[in-house]
Amino acid sequence: MAGIIFPRDWQELYHSHINILPQNNSEEHPTNTFELERKIQKALIKASLAMKDNPIGLALSGGLDSSILATVLHQLELPFQAITIADDSNHPDVVHAKVLARQLGFSHTVIILQKTNDYDNYWYLFNAFRQTGLHHVVCGDTIDELLGGYYAHTQSLSDGTIKDCFQTIWKNLFTNHLSPLDKYSKEHGISVALPFLELLDFLITIPINQRVYHSKRKVILLELGYRITLPKVILQRKKLGLCSAI
Repeated sequence: MAGIIFPRDWQELYHSHINILPQNNSEEHPTNTFELERKIQKALIKASLAMKDNPIGLALSGGLDSSILATVLHQLELPFQAITIADDSNHPDVVHAKVLARQLGFSHTVIILQKTNDYDNYWYLFNAFRQTGLHHVVCGDTIDELLGGYYAHTQSLSDGTIKDCFQTIWKNLFTNHLSPLDKYSKEHGISVALPFLELLDFLITIPINQRVYHSKRKVILLELGYRITLPKVILQRKKLGLCSAI
């Protein structure tokens, strides 16, 4: 089986959640980082079981999302091979991923590639994974859409359109992101787990001010990153995105 396999019902899960904003005055009941960490741990354990204990690859960009996944996998002692893909060995993704790998001591492979055709970035991503011999990959996709990881989120906060911004970006996620991810992973025989999408019902209860606050994005995730002592260079880096290095 290839393509997105976790959550198993990912398409139904996505389409059944039109609204990803909290339904009550959730700012009175903030989420704490310990609860978020426990949820991520459970999702990664379930993802490992869904992959039937096969060797797991992790798409590690050296950014906040994938670095948290790497750290939690390491804490859980779930074996994984971190893969960083870029077109330059000096790209921030490579530099920052190496910093985390050295700090925690997990296995890390860097693949430097050159684009020879005008394929989708996901094509290159999964083609590179196939070259490593890994057929089961964990990716941090969907967390930017759910917790406000884009510049548009902070911009819309200042002009009062933050709720519309969340809904618009979420509405476009399937066509622009999940569908090509599923397509190209299938083409390359790669099974993909999306642990953050598994946490959809939990993440949509998080108050907006714990997602975006002033100029900060993914606030609660950033707080978790500080608590589990991610390297400062990762915590303070500008957002690039997983495929920006390709």
